[in-house]
Amino acid sequence: MGRVAVIVNNDEINSLAINKIRFGWFDVIDDIEVTRVLLDKVYQIGKKHNLEFMEGPLGFSNLDKVGVLTKGYKEMSTMITWYNYPYYVDHFEALGFQKNTKWLEHYFCTKNLRHDYYKRMADVIKKRYKLKELHFKKNYRCLALCKQDF
Repeated sequence: MGRVAVIVNNDEINSLAINKIRFGWFDVIDDIEVTRVLLDKVYQIGKKHNLEFMEGPLGFSNLDKVGVLTKGYKEMSTMITWYNYPYYVDHFEALGFQKNTKWLEHYFCTKNLRHDYYKRMADVIKKRYKLKELHFKKNYRCLALCKQDF
């Protein structure tokens, strides 16, 4: 019905004095009671370790993937990222979770790039690593990731 990893990041707690319990690798059917049971277990373990708050979905370290998708479910993923169903957001909000940080993927316009510079760099890399160009028949769009605090 669901799964969750409960993570006590001792390095973060001891070195940075951030007393939080993390949860990650969260997956659940569309049943808020299942979500509630899983997250209550995370909360209980956090209390047992005298941690002050719960945050997630997060990974083991601060360099791992983080968060839930809130829009763009029909788009192909452009980064190594989590995927979740739209109802995850509804479950989290109904259970009192609040957004902490907003991550955006957006279109990157290549219209005004300095093509001569990138062409020179591409030629150097192709020569150095003995690479060849591939030409695709379909147009792909490039997307970039940025972080924006609320």
